[in-house]
Amino acid sequence: MFRSKKVWIILLAILVPLFSFLCIMALWLSIGVGLGVVTWLFTPNPPRPEITYGEFPFELVYEIDEEVVTFTDTFICKYDGIGMNEGVGKYREWKGYIQGTGQEGIKLFEEEGVIIWCYIGDPKYYMGEVKYLNADCIPNVVKEYPYLSGTSYTGLKADELWELYNIRIISWQFSDPVENSFD
Repeated sequence: MFRSKKVWIILLAILVPLFSFLCIMALWLSIGVGLGVVTWLFTPNPPRPEITYGEFPFELVYEIDEEVVTFTDTFICKYDGIGMNEGVGKYREWKGYIQGTGQEGIKLFEEEGVIIWCYIGDPKYYMGEVKYLNADCIPNVVKEYPYLSGTSYTGLKADELWELYNIRIISWQFSDPVENSFD
């Protein structure tokens, strides 16, 4: 087929590095994927919670543009199976949403692509998986806004919320978490 020595040398000069590169990439990919699979297969699952569903009534009273608004609803928390992250291993996943809206938070304000959300809290707390609650962070007020080709989020402190959007949290009443066990 190829009778010239030069052609063989050129083909070898191209094919050997290409083959080496492909072998290294295949090895790298198999190790990376393999570690995730090994972690998933051989790491024990976290224990299933005894209580997998909870309803937590709450009331948020806030002022916006001199109008007082009372938002009363129920935060629904559900066990959502097991997740895995290479950094932390396997963990319990939870879903949380407001019963009346189906959303994770309360929309306080929306204008020109900016949305101010008030999040109720972490379902892990309400379902008894974590035992702490930083009352200064609940409710958690977040600004959602367009940024470049996506969406960005920034937490807002009470003074920023008032100065920028004329919104003030007056009171916040939330339910205590359940006493859960994880067998």
